[in-house]
Amino acid sequence: MVKHWRLQSAGHIIAGSILSLLLLMNLGGCTAVGLGIGSLIDNGRPDYSPVRDGRLGEVGHGSKITVELADSSKIQGEFSGLVIDTGSDYRKKYAEARLAAESSIVLPQIGESVDFSYVSGVRLKGNFEGFDQRFPSLPCSSLVVVKPAINESISREKLCFLPYLHTSAGDSVGTGAICELIGKRQIPLMSQMVINHGGRLDNVPLEKIREVQVKNRKSAKWVGLGLGFAIDVTLVIFMISLNDMAIMGDASWGG
Repeated sequence: MVKHWRLQSAGHIIAGSILSLLLLMNLGGCTAVGLGIGSLIDNGRPDYSPVRDGRLGEVGHGSKITVELADSSKIQGEFSGLVIDTGSDYRKKYAEARLAAESSIVLPQIGESVDFSYVSGVRLKGNFEGFDQRFPSLPCSSLVVVKPAINESISREKLCFLPYLHTSAGDSVGTGAICELIGKRQIPLMSQMVINHGGRLDNVPLEKIREVQVKNRKSAKWVGLGLGFAIDVTLVIFMISLNDMAIMGDASWGG
């Protein structure tokens, strides 16, 4: 009886070893399927996707981008952040835009005391700093930048919430007209996008940009590969455990 049990146990061990070897040799079935499905998902995604509304500042530093300018030319490179121009360059561009629009609208001068009226009737008073935008956005979602007289912090308010503007000179204008000029790219914005391309950093004013597209990260194939491999390994461990349990059961019966 003992001899018979030993032979049977040895047979189980040999069979289990062969089974484990076969499973190991076939390891990769689910891995291959996972990789294949993930690759199909990745292939179905475009290489680049447009930046969502107001989310340019959230694009990861170093992300590969394609920038389409207002003149239809394109720049490819890496996103290196946003900078706000409050210096002489912006002041000069704004002064030129203000002069060009003078016949149709009176824009405030930088540093001039302004008074914006909210829809609710509440007023925002302070010194005018310029116009800006959380790119990309509609023209009337652009921002007016004001430094309140009673507070050192800069206030950035959406034009759509401020229908009227009053200047210290007594001029009054609806902000809808300002939105129209921003939409026509006739008013410069304070923010500039920094692009690293060809080993050179270029600052591109937002009003010159039509669209920004970010390169998609195609990682579905790696996720599928990992999941498939985990399933394969789990199956091998499970089958080996079943074989060990069978051998232990025979040992108990033989004892």
